[in-house]
Amino acid sequence: MSQSTSQEVVHPSLSFTETMKGFVNFSELDGGQAALQDVPRKMALLVHLTIEIDHIEQFTRSITHQAAISGYVECEALGGKLPIEKGIFQLFLAEVASANTRMWYRLFFHDPSGRRLSLIGFKVLPGKMGLNVWQATTTLFVSVLAGEEDTPTEGEQGQTIASGIISLHFVDFLHQLASFRARGSTRRKGVEGMCTFFFFFVQGLWKAYYRAWKSHRHI
Repeated sequence: MSQSTSQEVVHPSLSFTETMKGFVNFSELDGGQAALQDVPRKMALLVHLTIEIDHIEQFTRSITHQAAISGYVECEALGGKLPIEKGIFQLFLAEVASANTRMWYRLFFHDPSGRRLSLIGFKVLPGKMGLNVWQATTTLFVSVLAGEEDTPTEGEQGQTIASGIISLHFVDFLHQLASFRARGSTRRKGVEGMCTFFFFFVQGLWKAYYRAWKSHRHI
């Protein structure tokens, strides 16, 4: 007899949504982007993302802290609302060449003509924002690339279609907080999983800023 569903081990998982909006600059288009030559230099861009952590404990213990992203990218110059076919989120990756820590977003999608596009974005802690934790954790530096750039870099020269900054506004931050959902084999396990994630996030912020402070102190 097969084991019943109620007896199966369900690892606590977590999901939440994040909506960021801002502007990207199309002024550096190359000759191969003829279809976009008539767009204004600066265009609005919005991303509506659902981040899914299917195993909270595994996520917090791994080196890459990686989770899946679904949702859409919306930009009139790219063809409107474009569903994300694959998305990767990575939290608190320390830079080797500096004292900064980054959060990476990699989104892969197609425009209406079928052209493959990637949106590569990162938040940097503390970067040039000092102790302004709010600004650092809500500001995403983005590049839209032709093709699929599947490594956490800012893109290679010649691939970039547009670049700019989008951010999480306060009202959208409140929606984000309300969107958190934890699941587990029991309600208690789900709550424990959510607490584990929030503790990990706060601890990660502390480590990022302490690492930067320690580095600057020895300069």
